[in-house]
Amino acid sequence: MLTLHPCLDVHQGWQIQVSQETEGFYFDCYPPNRAYACNDGCVYEDLDSAHAAARIFIDQEIAVQALIASANDWLRQGLICEEEYWNLTDFD
Repeated sequence: MLTLHPCLDVHQGWQIQVSQETEGFYFDCYPPNRAYACNDGCVYEDLDSAHAAARIFIDQEIAVQALIASANDWLRQGLICEEEYWNLTDFD
């Protein structure tokens, strides 16, 4: 793996690291207070494309986490049934 001068940035409290391999650029995103990285498994043609994809990835992850938290609350309060909960939180 060829890694040249990774580009570091922060978006919504997540750290973004964009690196270059021989195939192109990829990103890793580190959530706040977590040691593991997340990514979309894609390779991008240039640094800007990888960086933009990382920001979109983070925004989507934050939205998913918010939806799951809300669905958990609704289920606990009896506002939705278990089937509705699973329909809301199935992201496959």
